[in-house]
Amino acid sequence: LLLTPTAEFELDEVVVEGTTGVAEVNQVNAEVSSSLSAASVEAIPVEGRNFTQALYRLPNVAPATGFFSEAPNVSINGANGLYTQYLIDGMDNNENFLGGPQFEVPTGMVKDITVLTSTYSAEYGRTGNGIFNVTTKSGSNQFTGEAFYLTRPGPVIDGEFLGPDNQPLPQRDLSGNQVRDGFQRHQGGVAFGGPLVQDQTFFFVNLEHTTDWKDNLLVSPALGVRETVEGQNQFTYASARVDHRWSANWRSTARVNASRVRVDRQGGALGGGVRFASAADTQERDGLHVALQTTYAGERLVYESNVQYSRFNWNFADPARAGSPQVVIEDPQGRTIGILGDPGFRFDSVENTLQLQQKVTAQLGRHTLKGGIDLLAADFALQGGGNPNGNYRVRLTPPQ
Repeated sequence: LLLTPTAEFELDEVVVEGTTGVAEVNQVNAEVSSSLSAASVEAIPVEGRNFTQALYRLPNVAPATGFFSEAPNVSINGANGLYTQYLIDGMDNNENFLGGPQFEVPTGMVKDITVLTSTYSAEYGRTGNGIFNVTTKSGSNQFTGEAFYLTRPGPVIDGEFLGPDNQPLPQRDLSGNQVRDGFQRHQGGVAFGGPLVQDQTFFFVNLEHTTDWKDNLLVSPALGVRETVEGQNQFTYASARVDHRWSANWRSTARVNASRVRVDRQGGALGGGVRFASAADTQERDGLHVALQTTYAGERLVYESNVQYSRFNWNFADPARAGSPQVVIEDPQGRTIGILGDPGFRFDSVENTLQLQQKVTAQLGRHTLKGGIDLLAADFALQGGGNPNGNYRVRLTPPQ
C-alpha cells in the first residue's frame, strides 16, 4: 500500500501551555513504581487479551525467557522472571515451587496494574526482584458489562516472519509453545457488575474462555507413517467479587478466582516428529483463590485484615495412556524412528496455601506510621521423576 502526502505545513513556533501530562515525582518515599489503568490495558493491542504483554510498556520491565515455555514472560530490572512477585489486590498469587503467577488475571477483571521495581515498602518483602500487583474491578451503583468474541483464523491471515536462514519462524501460543500450520484461536467472554443494594453492596463477575486448535506433523519414513496430529489448548478463567459497606468507615471485599488450563502435546512436531499420539500428554493447571479483605478507614487510623486460601494443581505431563511404559524404537543404525507410550517423566505438584495479613497505618501529625504482619504457609504434594512403568529402547534388526 503506497501512501503519498497531499499537503505540507511548516510551523515557525509551537507553544505548549498547561501542566497536563507532566510526570509526577514521588516526594513521599524512595519507591520506584508505575502503573497501567484499565483503559490503557484495553487499548494496548496484545495477543489473546493477555495483559502481561502490556507490561513491557512500563519502565524497567522487559520481555523474558525461562528454561520452560510456561515461565513468566516479563522481567524486572533484567532479573530472572521466576523471582518476580505476583499479587491480586495485595494478596499472594505465586506458584511457590518454580515461580510465576498461579492465576492469569483476565483483562476484563483488571482495574489497574502497578509494578514496584525497587526500594518499595517492607510489606512486600518476599522478593528483592520486583512486584506486579493487579487490582480487580468492583461493581458500582450503575450496571455495566461487556461481551466479546475474538477469532484468529491462523495461516489465512497470519503474517510470516523469516529468520537469519530465511526460514519461517514459528509463532507461539499463549503458553509460549510454538505453533504454525493449522493454528486457529476462538476466544470469548462476558463481564457484568452493578449494585445488589444501592450505596451498600456491589458485585462484579467475569468469565473468559479461549480454545486454540493446532496441528503437528508425524513423520517416520522407516515405519511408513506421515500424518497430521491435531491438538487443543483450552484456557478458562472465572472471577467474582462482592463489596459491602458496613458503615462509613468499615467495608469488606470477598473475591473468588478460578482457572482451568489444558495444553496438549499431541505428538509429532511442527516440522515433523516421531512421537506418536499414544505418547501424547496434556499439561494441566487448575487453580482456586478465595479471599476476604476487611478495612477500617478513620481520620487518623487505617486497619486492614486480610485472609486468603489458594489451591493450585500443576500436572505438567498428564499421559494420554497412563500406566504404560515409554518405548523408543530405533532403526538398525540406532536412529530414533518412533516414540510410543508414556511421555517418560512425572511432574505433578499440588499446592495449598493460606495467607493472613494484619496491617495498621496511623497518622501522627506530619508523620505516618505503618506496621503489620504477613503470614504465608504452603503445603506441597509433589510426584516427580521418571516413568514408574519404565522406559525402554527397542532396536530393529535388518532382515536376514
